[in-house]
Amino acid sequence: GTVDTVVDTAYIALGNTPGGWFDMDQSSACINDTVNFSFGSGGEGFLDPQNETYFWDFGDGNSSTEANPSHAFSTPGVYVTTLTITNGCGSASWQNNSLVVEDAAPASIVGLGSSFCLNDGVAAFNGTPGGGLFTGPGVPIIGTGTFDPALAGVGTHTIIYTYTNTNGCLSIAMQDVTVNPLPA
Repeated sequence: GTVDTVVDTAYIALGNTPGGWFDMDQSSACINDTVNFSFGSGGEGFLDPQNETYFWDFGDGNSSTEANPSHAFSTPGVYVTTLTITNGCGSASWQNNSLVVEDAAPASIVGLGSSFCLNDGVAAFNGTPGGGLFTGPGVPIIGTGTFDPALAGVGTHTIIYTYTNTNGCLSIAMQDVTVNPLPA
C-alpha cells in the first residue's frame, strides 16, 4: 500500500508569560492628532506569536486589539495607556507614562462688521486669543487685523483667523464679510 505522511507544526510554550514593552511616538498631542503605539518583545514568553492577543486600553474609553495601533484622542486631558498581552501561559500588562492631550483655545474674530460699502474706510478688528494671523481678501497685510473693503472688492469674502498655541495646537475662526457696491 501507500503511506501518507502528515506534517504539522506545533508550538510548545515553556511556561513563559509574555514579556516586552511598548512606546508611543509622542508624549503630548493636540486633540484629534494621531498617536502611534508600538509593541516591542522582551524576548522570553513570545514563543508562539500566532497565539498572542493584544489589548490596548487608551484610558479614554477606547481600545484596540492590534499589535501596533494608532489612536486619536478627542478630548483634552492626561491619559495613561495600558497594554495587556496574553499567550497560552498567562498575561502581562504594562503602562506607559502619561500622554497629555491639549486643545487650542477657541479662536474668534472680534469687532469686524459683517457688511461694508465699497467706499468705507479701513476697519480695524482683533482676534482672540491674541497672537494669531488674519488672512483673506481685503486684509492688506497678512497677519494684521485690518479690512479694506476697496481692496476686497464687491462680494462676500471670508476672513480667517488662525491661532496656534505654544504646543502647536491649531484653532481657526472664520467670518464672512459682504462688500456692497456703490449706488448707481
